[in-house]
Amino acid sequence: MCLSTKKLKFLDMVNYLASGFSYDKYSKAYGCEVTKGYFPYEYMDDFRNLPPKEAFCSRLRNEGISIEDYAECERAWRDTHMKTMRDFLVWYNYLDVIPFLEAISKQTVFYQQKSIDVFKNGISVPV
Repeated sequence: MCLSTKKLKFLDMVNYLASGFSYDKYSKAYGCEVTKGYFPYEYMDDFRNLPPKEAFCSRLRNEGISIEDYAECERAWRDTHMKTMRDFLVWYNYLDVIPFLEAISKQTVFYQQKSIDVFKNGISVPV
């Protein structure tokens, strides 16, 4: 399944991974460093400031983040001069996207060397 327009196609990478193979394992299989990020999904009272640590608690999972993880969020906010939660969301998304792009590039090179189209032939991570 994919979302597409005449000029663009969005593919879900999960469809190209071996059964039981997570995004994390996929990225690590190609030597990519995966960094865990945190986002206050259930909080949006103030978009101009990083929410308090308690806002990172998920009622769905019934868990929050550690003091160290919140300190990392504060460091990212401060060190990258974030001004809004949009800035934080972009940072959070890059934590997934950058290693994924690196892994997919490495996978593409690997299969091009073997004359295999990564998305046409529906392959998965090499053994």
